[in-house]
Amino acid sequence: VYLGGTGAANKLDDYEEGYHNYTVVGSTSGSWTPRSGWTQMAYTKVGRLVTVTGQIEVSGSSSPSGNVRISLPFAVASTNAQFSGRTAIGLRGRTTTNDGIIFADAVNANAYFRLIQITDAMALTFLGSSNGLDSSWEFNFSMTYMAA
Repeated sequence: VYLGGTGAANKLDDYEEGYHNYTVVGSTSGSWTPRSGWTQMAYTKVGRLVTVTGQIEVSGSSSPSGNVRISLPFAVASTNAQFSGRTAIGLRGRTTTNDGIIFADAVNANAYFRLIQITDAMALTFLGSSNGLDSSWEFNFSMTYMAA
């Protein structure tokens, strides 16, 4: 398919739709267990632009340590421009002990995103097993990013 002309620069030659079986791991070790039947996120990839959507539901854990990392179907682009390979998403969710705004970000060259909390005091905290993500939590999300 050619968009806006017939030259090579106008050819759309990479389109993909599918499902990604995500993993939820700690940055140091261990993991969280997705609830049965809630193990995939949907994605659409057009060229390097990837949109993922889904509902992450966790119903157990296996000694997670460090910040939570949720896998993505493709690695985020690594660029030279400051933060241009980074994306942030707002989400709706719940944890048992967190108050404040929770969002997620994906960073240059990584195939995962992290959860971050902004407290009432405007402090940023990467969420993990030591600060609120126990063995049962969930959220809905939609995120668009540039793939590597």
